[in-house]
Amino acid sequence: MEGGDVPVGEIDIPDIEQQPSFQHLSAGFETAASGLNAFAGGFNTIRSELERFENVQPSQQGQQIQEIKDSLQLILQAINRNHLDLSSRITATENSNTQLRNRLNHLSNSSATLLPLRHPQTGNFIENCPSTIAQINRLSGIEATRILEILGVQVPPALAQKREAVRLQFI
Repeated sequence: MEGGDVPVGEIDIPDIEQQPSFQHLSAGFETAASGLNAFAGGFNTIRSELERFENVQPSQQGQQIQEIKDSLQLILQAINRNHLDLSSRITATENSNTQLRNRLNHLSNSSATLLPLRHPQTGNFIENCPSTIAQINRLSGIEATRILEILGVQVPPALAQKREAVRLQFI
């Protein structure tokens, strides 16, 4: 069955739709080329933007970083001042509350134990605080002055006045 001896019905003719189309192939190349151009254009944009970084001097970058750092430092200082102010107010409120509680306890029982006051700057209890009115009445001038100065109260000259000023801070 070679050559011209093959009957026409037995020849296998491929389907024309399965044959390659040069038009489709050409259109595919055009689409790929435009896609590659867009892809290359994207890279060109990235490259040009990266090249602009070369124009920024390290000194400018350092200056910008320093400006940001300075701004943050100012913000932190303001936060710290606000924190200290708030802490002082809380301590003052706690001391006022303690004074009222001591006053109520003292009214019901003159020998009642006094609650300690807090240091306005640290918020800690004042060391060696008297715990009764009798202890306040036995304070030395130095101890009474120390407590009054911690509390920010004007210190009177006489010992009896100092003791009374301390007592008034507690009740």
